Amino acid sequence: MSVPRAGARKFLFLLTGYFILLGGLIWGICRLNDAPRPRIDSIRVDNTTHQLQISGSALNLQSTASLVLKNRDNEATIFTTEFWPSVNDIQCQDNLAWLLCNQTGLVALNLSNPSDPQFEGILHLSQKLWKLTLRNDRAYIACGRDGLLICDISDPKQIRIVTQKQFSSPIMAIETAGELILLSAFQKGVYLYDPATDTIVKEIPFAGRQTVIKKKGTLIACVGKAGAASSSEIALIDIGDPQRPRLLSRTPLNEIITDILIDRHLLFAACPQGALAIWDISDPAHPAERHLSTPLVNVSNLTNNPQGVLALTENGDLYLLNTDSASRPPALNGIKQFGTLRGGRALASHDHFALVSTIKAISIIDLSRTEHIDKTRIFPYGTSHYVCSWHETRNYAIAREKLAFKLFAKRGEKLVFIEETALPAITAGLALSDDDLYVLTYRSSSKQNILHCFKINEKGHVTKIGEHDITDLKADPTKHGLLIHDQRLYINSSRDVRVFSLETPAAPRELPDEKIPTMARRTHICDDRAYLAAGKEGIRIYQLTRGSAPQLLSHVPFASHFFNGAQALDVACNDGILYVACGVRGVLSLDVHDPAQPKILDSFEIDESINELSITENRLFCRANSQSIYEVDISNPARLHKVLRLGIMEDFLLLGEELYCLKRDGIHQLPAPLKLPRTSSANSRQLAFELPENARPGSYELFINRLEKKCGYVGDLTCTAGKEWTFVVPAKTMAEQ
Repeated sequence: MSVPRAGARKFLFLLTGYFILLGGLIWGICRLNDAPRPRIDSIRVDNTTHQLQISGSALNLQSTASLVLKNRDNEATIFTTEFWPSVNDIQCQDNLAWLLCNQTGLVALNLSNPSDPQFEGILHLSQKLWKLTLRNDRAYIACGRDGLLICDISDPKQIRIVTQKQFSSPIMAIETAGELILLSAFQKGVYLYDPATDTIVKEIPFAGRQTVIKKKGTLIACVGKAGAASSSEIALIDIGDPQRPRLLSRTPLNEIITDILIDRHLLFAACPQGALAIWDISDPAHPAERHLSTPLVNVSNLTNNPQGVLALTENGDLYLLNTDSASRPPALNGIKQFGTLRGGRALASHDHFALVSTIKAISIIDLSRTEHIDKTRIFPYGTSHYVCSWHETRNYAIAREKLAFKLFAKRGEKLVFIEETALPAITAGLALSDDDLYVLTYRSSSKQNILHCFKINEKGHVTKIGEHDITDLKADPTKHGLLIHDQRLYINSSRDVRVFSLETPAAPRELPDEKIPTMARRTHICDDRAYLAAGKEGIRIYQLTRGSAPQLLSHVPFASHFFNGAQALDVACNDGILYVACGVRGVLSLDVHDPAQPKILDSFEIDESINELSITENRLFCRANSQSIYEVDISNPARLHKVLRLGIMEDFLLLGEELYCLKRDGIHQLPAPLKLPRTSSANSRQLAFELPENARPGSYELFINRLEKKCGYVGDLTCTAGKEWTFVVPAKTMAEQ
């Protein structure tokens, strides 16, 4: 049976079309796979002409470059690993370090090569592990309610449990004393335990909750918590005759003590919320208090070292104190600092090395190397001073903290510290005008909001002029809720934005008629218009009129079909363009020249959740949940680009060519990101930039902007004291980043 001619033509036509479509699809896939990706191939520095030349594919003639000073690595840190995130104690014996890891167990680390330590063995344990002490081939572990755990460590590759003993009270700390073991029993005292006979030789009653116990010769020092939550007591006990221990002295201290140490005839007490406490115990029955000439604060851990006493702070700074002096009491005549390790938890010593456990890592510090001092940090903080944000006016800058604020005067490109003012409760918001300051505090126990009014005089000193209970506002302490504009104070509450008149600075008067009826995460006011970031509700724009209710001009909702997963968390306006921090959806730009009809221009995701914005000198900076600060290029608001990443910090202040960063350990001063001008090269595959003459010696991170849609970190440049530049890190493809 033959196919009709018309049917044959139709069949051939469809078959030809099918193959053409299939071929086009295959060609398109191949084309996409072979398409050139934005990439940096090479970077060359010509120190003769002082030029930086960058070669690569898909470069844009409008590209710019930025250099950001990189934090110098601590040269004394020879090893760091993040394998053990929860080390509660470290003890060293011979060439082995024994780590008590709460989520792992007992870990043996071989220190034959301290710059590259190796695993020897591990004993997995499920108990709560508090403290560790070693004697010969035994490891004794205080396990709280699980009592005492004794392990055989004669073969580090095969660690095994010998016995576990329960006591009537939790065992919180442990120390060796010859053939005996000293056990600190919760609210009972000190047990002298003989592991050979499995008996308690003697109980030494000691009131309070014992947390630390240390020994030197026949003298033991035990710490217990006294009656008040923030009080401690140190007992010195002579156990020369274990059957008849003698209490020599009891020393109260209005601080929480986390560690103690006996070095020669000195007793040191680590106080995370205060200064390092020191006593001369040449006569243990009458300790005499001593002081460092240079106060050392927030110390959490102490240990002995052949070079002196090692002190680790809550911020992770490691100090070496030289106590070798012929004077009585000896002068502590040397303090060396070994960089910031971020969150110290445990400390041990091995020869001229220090082993430090921090929140996220184990580090080994070579104490014989030149000490590293973070010269960028110009003002330190203790752990009780959690830095939140900067606030500034033309003449002043304030570092807002958890329970205080610090006032600085602006003098050129320098900040000069004036004074600190303590607050009775947590700061929920702060607003600063030329010489008036308003701070909202929040007390969680009573859920009380107090508005504190301050005046800054001509000498820069702060005086409190008023205080008002505004608990009825139900201000949310997490939303930075204060803003001053045109003699008005705006406070974000849990329901709306309240407005107060500041005509009488000491007595703000609420203006209910001017209240903005929208709950705002953040509020921005520009040209008598209020831009509200309203979370999942999106953005609301109001016209403000004195004496009357605000008029709603427009509402841009974040419906799921429109901007999935977005929340309006912060807003900033610049030259008629509104920028919105949208959480996981990055940054959104809107044209608000006509506020009644906002036009969405562009959105840009930065691979992190963006929650705060600030615009400084026509530059947009975004803060992520991780505390990373990013700059976004807003020269063309319809096409946003990420320019650079400043690093981890709470907040920053850009003052001329200086960058003042607020970090967990204090205020750091760095040169502002150096902006290299756009290239004039006609070759789009090579860019040439003039390197800055005013760059500080050090390592700089190089960022490229306007590389199609990809932009960001490229590599590191090193600038020497002789102003010679060297590219020190191989360039990475932008696609990899």
